[in-house]
Amino acid sequence: MLVRFSLLPRLSPTRKWACNLRCYSTRKGDGPLKILFFGRGEFSCDSFKELYHANDVWKTIDIVTTPDELIDKKRYVSKSPLRLLGDELELPVHLMPRSSDQTWQLPDPFQTPLPNDHILISSSWGRAVPSDILSNFTYRFNIHPSLLPKYRGPAPIQWTIANGDMDTGVSIIQMEEVGKGKGFDQGDVFATKKMAMPIGATYETLEPLLAKEGGALLVDVLRDFITGKITRTTQDHVLATRAPLIRLKHATIDWKEWSSEMVVNRYRGFGQQQPLHTTYIHPVQSTDHRIELYDITHPPLESPEPRSELMYPGEAILLRLSKTQKVLVVRCADGKDVWIRDVKPDNKKKLVNVGEWWNGVKVQKGGVLELGKENEKLDANLFPDVASLVLDQAK
Repeated sequence: MLVRFSLLPRLSPTRKWACNLRCYSTRKGDGPLKILFFGRGEFSCDSFKELYHANDVWKTIDIVTTPDELIDKKRYVSKSPLRLLGDELELPVHLMPRSSDQTWQLPDPFQTPLPNDHILISSSWGRAVPSDILSNFTYRFNIHPSLLPKYRGPAPIQWTIANGDMDTGVSIIQMEEVGKGKGFDQGDVFATKKMAMPIGATYETLEPLLAKEGGALLVDVLRDFITGKITRTTQDHVLATRAPLIRLKHATIDWKEWSSEMVVNRYRGFGQQQPLHTTYIHPVQSTDHRIELYDITHPPLESPEPRSELMYPGEAILLRLSKTQKVLVVRCADGKDVWIRDVKPDNKKKLVNVGEWWNGVKVQKGGVLELGKENEKLDANLFPDVASLVLDQAK
């Protein structure tokens, strides 16, 4: 469903929206546009391709992205996917390091302020565009993968899935200066497109869909801008919700509070970025351990009933499906179970099957292991991230 704000009724000067929205027309463009496109990752690339193929809306496209970065303790170089795409398409690519946000100079011809055919576009840029750059453009379009004002912030796709929403979508908004009481994603909305959440969607499967929809919606907005047909409306800030960065605390399972639906949804939403994890006390050594959990699902339809061996949230058993297939069954706060097939033990680099891990833990045959348990005092040297999380929660 494509929402066009040009379809909103005309209002008299004295009449106001009940929700304090205001709607007004934009001025007409001057034919095909000169575009400066900010982005970096795969979302940027997928939305950029939609723009690139719509060559009726642009005269020139310049790309702004980040330089190569050394990551993982400088073990390898991370190259901007958008830079690689720009080089492949033989487009001008300009690099903007984080350290030069306030000193970076606009390339020609965008140093001339406020021409009507100069457009700034951002897609998953990941940081604020400096105000002195924004001020050179009257129209500054941002592709945001949510139905604003819902899910403002850096992780809208992740939280849409994690919260179990039935609908998702994209918005094209005006970029505004961040700071002085203003935050990200608060600009006027030019258009939105709503879509049903695909069944079983994960971040990896939903991101490219929304990027493509966002790029196509941007092209529609640019065409309407050129012909003078678009309007824009202010967001209702009362309805705004946040989509904060995914942090360790968001992936620390509280078995006594999290339902089975919440566990599965959070795994699908941001497990690829911040793996869900839990703790346990080794039944023989009485030492604290943490494990990351992977391949988390609901039980199959043929096995819907909760396991009778499990009485309380966090209790886990190993279920042998066959000689080679085993799953970890864990009771959740709603009295239902989740199935887990792979784990990564603390201080290990590779995933292991739950059967192999279970044998190493030496749980008695047919026994139950309680997850989410730990000794009262954590060794901060052995478990620095878990210890810091406990301290943060205690403050």
